[in-house]
Amino acid sequence: MDSVGVYVIESYLKEEEKKEIIVYFFSTSPVKAWIIFEGGKKFIVSDTLAESFRFTSDLSVFTNLSEVLRGRIFVEDDAGNKSSSEEFEIPLPVEPKIEGTALGYLADCTLGALAYLVPSPGLSFFKDETRFSLFKEIPIVVFQSNISDLPWMAFAVEYVHTPDIDFRNRFFLGAKFPFTVPVLNYVAPGVSFSTNFLGVNGVSPEVSIAFFEIFRVINFNIKARYNYYPSATGLNHFDINIGLTSYFLTFAL
Repeated sequence: MDSVGVYVIESYLKEEEKKEIIVYFFSTSPVKAWIIFEGGKKFIVSDTLAESFRFTSDLSVFTNLSEVLRGRIFVEDDAGNKSSSEEFEIPLPVEPKIEGTALGYLADCTLGALAYLVPSPGLSFFKDETRFSLFKEIPIVVFQSNISDLPWMAFAVEYVHTPDIDFRNRFFLGAKFPFTVPVLNYVAPGVSFSTNFLGVNGVSPEVSIAFFEIFRVINFNIKARYNYYPSATGLNHFDINIGLTSYFLTFAL
C-alpha cells in the first residue's frame, strides 16, 4: 500500500488577545494525526480518522523558544500504515534582550534616543537648485503582521527643514507598507499628505530601503520621495535622505 501523503496548508502565529500557534493540513486518505515540535513536545490533533485538520495551541505552553518554531506532522491510517510530513516552520516574534552593566543600559538607551531624536541628513532637488535638508520621521502607529516581525502597515509623521529658502518647513503624515526582501532588511513603499500649513498642500509617494538592523530594533535606511503640489507646481521636488528608523516604540494594533 502506498504511504499516506501529508501536506501543510498553512502554519503561523496568531497574535490577538493571546498568542496561538495555528496549523492547517490535510492527508490523502483518512488518518489519525499528531504533531511533534522540536524539543519532543507532542500534541494529539485527532484520534479519529479524518482527512483535513486544524491544530491550535497557546504559545505559552512552549519553552526555550527561538526565532522559529519547527514541527513535523505524523499520521496513521486504519490499517496501521504510518507516514509524516516534511518539517514546517513558524516564525516567532522575539523580544529584544538587553543585558549588561549599567553603562551598557545607558548606551542602549542613548542609541534608542538617537533613532527618535537625531534628524536625518539629505538633499532636496528643486527645479532650479539642490538644497541640503534635515528630515525627522517618527512612526506613531503600526499594524502588526501575523507572519513577520515587521508591521504590515505603519503610520508616521515627519518634519523637513530646508534652510535659507521660503519653502523651508514642511510636514508629512503618511502610511508605509514594509515587506522583507532578500539581502536587504526590508523595503517600504508609502504615500504621505504634505503641507507647510501656509496653503501649500500636496501628495508625496515614497520608498524606503532598510539595509541592516542595529540591536534588532533600529534600522539604517535610505528614503527617496517625490513631492507634488497641485497648487504650486514650481515647488515640486525630489527628496533623498539617510538615517535611522524604528518601529519599536510605537502603538501596536
